[in-house]
Amino acid sequence: MFKKLIFIIAITLASGLTTLTYAQRIANSAQLINLNRASAEQLAEALDGVGIARAKAIVQHRENYGEFEQVEELMMVSGIGDSIMEANRNRIIVE
Repeated sequence: MFKKLIFIIAITLASGLTTLTYAQRIANSAQLINLNRASAEQLAEALDGVGIARAKAIVQHRENYGEFEQVEELMMVSGIGDSIMEANRNRIIVE
């Protein structure tokens, strides 16, 4: 009886963790920012270490050189280095 109870508790906890993980994935995907579509204000709000001046530089770079083809191209923008790139890599997309 005790083993059966432990098994039921384990299954219940495991299913709850799966649901939580799925919910976290949904929440994280809602926080993605597209470098090719976002305004300077949206970039400044969404990206750590990026204020309005750097965000405007990102938009200016996009306007001067065309859309970003890879996330790593963000480092070509003046003021964007390794630390900012790594802090935001999980939330940046290019489409």
